[in-house]
Amino acid sequence: MKKAFTLLEVVIITVVIGILATFALPQYLKFKEKALDNEAKGYITTILSAEKIRKTETTSYYSFAAPTSQSQVDTINDTLEIFLPASGGKWNYSAKTYTPSVSTDPQICVQAERNMATKRYWRMYDTDLDEPEEGQCS
Repeated sequence: MKKAFTLLEVVIITVVIGILATFALPQYLKFKEKALDNEAKGYITTILSAEKIRKTETTSYYSFAAPTSQSQVDTINDTLEIFLPASGGKWNYSAKTYTPSVSTDPQICVQAERNMATKRYWRMYDTDLDEPEEGQCS
């Protein structure tokens, strides 16, 4: 006598797996998004720290737009002595200088822009003491 699954058993197992996947997929996507956000926050903090060190050494910040080639990423890494991921990754990083209205000293804002259909932004100003916040540099 041959032992095998019946069609009904296969259908029931498929339905149960489908139900479990329905509950697990949103949690997985939320976890993945949070991990990507944490990656951006980490790099923003690193860039801002490198910018502050550079300013103490050279008295100026290093402003840069989102790099579009690996050579531009290499230039940023060499100038700030950091390691940014290759261009074309999940995030585009940029650093913009600005002059606040209360001071004449230039300040800097570091920004991460998500490379996906749904744009997400994280930013951090050099005057921030906390962690990066959601939004673009103004």
